[in-house]
Amino acid sequence: MQTTFEPISMFPLVLVRTEPPGQITAQLVGLPELRATAATREEALRQVRQLLGEMRNENPWRTFAGWAKGDPEYSQFLDAMQRCRQDIEAEQQG
Repeated sequence: MQTTFEPISMFPLVLVRTEPPGQITAQLVGLPELRATAATREEALRQVRQLLGEMRNENPWRTFAGWAKGDPEYSQFLDAMQRCRQDIEAEQQG
């Protein structure tokens, strides 16, 4: 079994190995769920890139991005949060 590490954008390393026999498996190091097996190294890497793109698009926090855009009370909300933080820090300093 041959193993190599390939860099792709956004992640430093992709583990590429011949496994199962006659196939190439590519996996992002540190994210074992992002894995693809194909007939060629290039196809396995392409599939991993595609999976990574899909994962970025499925980020549940993206639905909240920009939720306060145009809200005139947002700055008041931020001010209230800052006061709460200051109160908590003052209590902790005792």
